[in-house]
Amino acid sequence: MFHDMGSFDQIIKKTAGQLNSLLREVFPSSTKDAIRKSFAYADGECDLIQDIIETKVDFYAAGLNIQIKTPNKNHKGALLKRFDKVIREHQLRKVAEELIRDYSVCNNFILQWKVEDDELEYVTSISPARAEFGQGRGGEILKVEIGQDVRKAIQEARGDNRKMAAIKDMYPEKVVAAVLRGELSYTLSNSDGEYWVVRTNARRFSGFARPTLASRFGDIVLRRLIIDGDFVVAFFLKRVIEHIKSGESPPSGKSVNLRELYPKKEEVKEYEKFFQATGQALRMFTNHTVSVEYPHPDPAIFNPLKYEKVEERILRWGGVVDVLMTGKGEGFSQGHLGARRFAAQGKRVRDAVGEGFALMLLHPSLSKPLGVPTDSNVRISWDEQLLKDPKQVLEELTALQDRGILDHQSFHEAMGFDTDLVRERKQRDIEEKEIWLNTWEPRQGLTKAGRPEGGEERPAPKRRPRPDRS
Repeated sequence: MFHDMGSFDQIIKKTAGQLNSLLREVFPSSTKDAIRKSFAYADGECDLIQDIIETKVDFYAAGLNIQIKTPNKNHKGALLKRFDKVIREHQLRKVAEELIRDYSVCNNFILQWKVEDDELEYVTSISPARAEFGQGRGGEILKVEIGQDVRKAIQEARGDNRKMAAIKDMYPEKVVAAVLRGELSYTLSNSDGEYWVVRTNARRFSGFARPTLASRFGDIVLRRLIIDGDFVVAFFLKRVIEHIKSGESPPSGKSVNLRELYPKKEEVKEYEKFFQATGQALRMFTNHTVSVEYPHPDPAIFNPLKYEKVEERILRWGGVVDVLMTGKGEGFSQGHLGARRFAAQGKRVRDAVGEGFALMLLHPSLSKPLGVPTDSNVRISWDEQLLKDPKQVLEELTALQDRGILDHQSFHEAMGFDTDLVRERKQRDIEEKEIWLNTWEPRQGLTKAGRPEGGEERPAPKRRPRPDRS
């Protein structure tokens, strides 16, 4: 019991202060810190969040197809070739995966490109964790944090003309100048040929959105504590404790000097000699006062049920049903509603990324490098069949083709076949039809003309006359 209420109040205040400090660390107040913590969890600090994000990227990024539509058919072929070149050289599919990942982690993404001398220099994504974004009626401001490795490389080249020349060839001039001025970030500018598209869940003119993952930071920390507890117990089992008791128990109802019941020093040394010896079997001969115990924790502490509720809340944020992540469960149909929610989230992410690519490819800055006519349109499509049951997909495609609604090429593409390759093989089958034609009856050894192999022609069987019943 506390006799000094003043000291009790101090303990309460100290405990409350520690709790508030822990809560501030778990739940950062600023949007920027929340975004950084979200990326830290997605990059490996929380394996469950990392699995959720990677599952989303695997499904959402599948089947990206970028097409250009132009009314002028004479320019269509050349335009398609230029677009295919841009997609390959600037790895737009990889950039799309990065944008999907960023949007899934923090509900924001940045698509950025640079044009110099009417040539597209690069297309990339910028992590929102490294950027500051502001917008207003006068336009948008985007500042990008310079990485620590880049700053170190530039600072080490200071005063060495040869190294500095190599640095300037590697990094933009404004980045080098910012580091030499001691600045930690640089500002993108359209006047320098730098353009960007920012998509966020926040309201207009509000900057970046606060990640929805922030609502699960507490559950992530709680799960981490549970895992740490398992590690502590596992380490305890690794370091086996061997407890050796020796000495008489005090008799009940009698007053006795307990020191007289303690084991003697010679006995303790003898026990140490026995138990320090190594071997598969240790034989000891003692009196009735010696016992050996091996304390260990209750195996129930490893029950995985303690993870169930906290992981359920995290998975509910991700909208990922277990069958999508592990391929295990009661079946695909049992997780139908969960899969539908997952697909709905995927559609929203895909629409945002597709809109970003369309704005970039139709941006005036790329009209000359790509030669895109002003009346053109960009169509972004994805694999819409991925979250459906394979049987359902086949039934839908077959029904559409049987009714003449679906062409052969679309059917082949939906089933993963190369239409040109199928056409070539089909044409070869027609040309070599006589070679592969089956000229005998299966399992009978008869030719199609009715002759046995190497034999004479068999006479046709005679029909018996039907009796006259009149």
